[in-house]
Amino acid sequence: MNLPDAVCEGFGLRAPRITPVIEGHINESWRVTTAKRDLIVQRINGFVFSNPSVMIANADRAARALRTYWNDPGLEFIETRDGQLALRDAEGNYWRAARYVDHIEVTAHGDPEIAFRAAEAFGRVLTGLATLDVDVVKFDGSVIKDAQKVAKGRAFLKALTRFCRELGVETIGEMVDSPEGLEFVRECGVQYVQGFLFGEPNTNILSFAKMDKNIEKLFGKKTRRQAFG
Repeated sequence: MNLPDAVCEGFGLRAPRITPVIEGHINESWRVTTAKRDLIVQRINGFVFSNPSVMIANADRAARALRTYWNDPGLEFIETRDGQLALRDAEGNYWRAARYVDHIEVTAHGDPEIAFRAAEAFGRVLTGLATLDVDVVKFDGSVIKDAQKVAKGRAFLKALTRFCRELGVETIGEMVDSPEGLEFVRECGVQYVQGFLFGEPNTNILSFAKMDKNIEKLFGKKTRRQAFG
């Protein structure tokens, strides 16, 4: 899919140079460069995010809180020409645009000092978000997977869920794909789960109306099912 001209027009992007961003995004993404701005423009994946406009607004709230806390531009979302954070096209797709952030890499490192600095930086992110009034925190699938690999990962996830409980915030764990994974997040205090254990992605939402009885038994009681974007 190409980036529609109407989307560029909606965000006020004139004579843009457009480059598809192929890897690492749930949402279809393009880098859009003009004489004045360098942006990332995304078509929100409606199969993953059931309420795109709310997701976009929440991401903007978090970005604003972190910018205020650090007094640093960081992630900044761009409004449409009519002052909205999200643009909805004729087919019902939602789009967003943000300042492009270059030179970001994720690396694994065995140096304890570097690991400590990374954990310290993550703690500053949590502190920066502490002023937000949120109802739910979702742990990315990579956090869940990595936490299962080492004992300290388990302790780290437990600390996060305990922190959320003290704030009255519910928690969701992604990428729960096995009974062992379900037991792990349960032990860590995660309240809700998503993953292939309960069904693979499907455009027919009715396919999730009934859960496999063998999976339902893992919960030991009647389950409460909700849709999370």
